[in-house]
Amino acid sequence: MTAKQSLMTWLAPPPPGGGRSARARGPGGGDGSAASEARLSPHPGLPPAVRPSPCRGGRWSPIARPTTTEKSACAQRLVSIVAWAAAVFLASSHATAQDWPTRLVRIVVPAAAGGSSDAAARLVTNHFQAVFRQPFVIENKPGNGNAMGAAFVAQAEPDGYTLLVSNSASNLTVPLVARNAGYDPVADFSHIVMLTSSPYVLAVYPKLGVKSLADFVAKARAQKLSYTAANRGGLGNIGGEYFQRLAGFSMQHVPYRGGGPAVADVIAGHVPAIFLPVTTVGEHVRSGALVPLAITSQTRLRVFPDVPTFVESGYPELVLASWFGLSGPKKLSPDIVARINREARAFLKEPQMRKLADNDASEPLDADAVGFTRYVAGEVARWSEVVRALDIKGEE
Repeated sequence: MTAKQSLMTWLAPPPPGGGRSARARGPGGGDGSAASEARLSPHPGLPPAVRPSPCRGGRWSPIARPTTTEKSACAQRLVSIVAWAAAVFLASSHATAQDWPTRLVRIVVPAAAGGSSDAAARLVTNHFQAVFRQPFVIENKPGNGNAMGAAFVAQAEPDGYTLLVSNSASNLTVPLVARNAGYDPVADFSHIVMLTSSPYVLAVYPKLGVKSLADFVAKARAQKLSYTAANRGGLGNIGGEYFQRLAGFSMQHVPYRGGGPAVADVIAGHVPAIFLPVTTVGEHVRSGALVPLAITSQTRLRVFPDVPTFVESGYPELVLASWFGLSGPKKLSPDIVARINREARAFLKEPQMRKLADNDASEPLDADAVGFTRYVAGEVARWSEVVRALDIKGEE
C-alpha cells in the first residue's frame, strides 16, 4: 500500500452505522453490560462496536458524552493525520519536480508550421531531448494572431508537459490590441527563458532617394508616404505609429498577412518603406535590395555596424525587439522552470548557437525566469500606454 492509499484509508468514512474499532473498550469490544449499553445507546439494537465515532465522521452521542481522554485522543489523531498528509503531498510534489520529465513533453507553437516560431522551437527541442532523455514534440496551434495557442497553454495543467513558444505577439501585442485574447500575458503564465531577440529596422526602397533617417523624416513631412510593418497591430506597426507621433508626421500603414509579401512589395517599389525585424529583412539589406535608415537596438549591431540606432538619432523611446521564449502555465514548479532555464541558457551560449545568433542579430536576454518575467511585464506596461494613446487596433 502506498503512502497516499494509506492516507485515504485513514480518512475514509466509517461503514454504515459508525466505525469505531470493536477493540475500543472492554472484553469483546463492549463498554459495559448489555443493559447499560441499551440504556446509553441513542441507537438501540446497534452493537456498541459500530457506535458513530467523531474521529471518523460520526457525531458525539447526546446521551453517551465523551470523556476528556476520548476528546484528547481524537484531537491528537486528527493533528497527526493532517501533518502526515502535508508531508506525503509535499514529498510527492518534490519528487515529481525532481523526476521531470518522465514522458513526452509537447511544445506548442501558436503559429503555422514553417514560420519563425517553429525555428525558435527547433533551436532547443533536439537539445532538450538529448539532455532530458524524453521526446519533446512541436505542436502547431495557429489562430487569432497567436492567441489561440497561447490560450491553450494558459489553461493547461502546470505539470511541465505542455510548454509554449511565447513571443512578442502572443504575450505582448495581441493581448493589447485584440478585443479578447482570453488570457493575461503575464499573470496566466510561468515565463521561463528568452530564446531569441531581434531588433527592428526601418528600411526603404532604394529609388525613394533617401540615405538617412533625417532625410526620411523631412520627405515624410513634405509629402504623404506609406509604409508596412506587415500585420496590423503588431509590434512593428505599434512602433511605426509611435515613431510618427514622436517625429511629427503621418504615414499610411499598408497591412500584409506576413512579412514575406510585405518585403516583396517594398523591394518592388509598391510601398516605399518597411519596419520589420532584422531576422526578416536582414538578407535584403545585405544584398542592397533595401536601404537601412535606423535600427531599434540600444547600440549598433556587429552585423550592421554602419546602421545608426534610433537612440543616437534622437529617438531614445524607440528601443524594441521581436522576441521568442519558452513559457508554461501559471504555477509551474519552480524546480522545473529553473532546470529548463538553466539548460536553455547554457545551450544558447554554445559556439554554433552564438554564430547563428550573430547572423540574425539576435541578442536574447540572458536572465533567469524572474528576469524574463520582469522583462515581459515591463514591455506589456510600456506598450499598453502607447496602444491606448494612439488607439491602435489589431486585425479584425
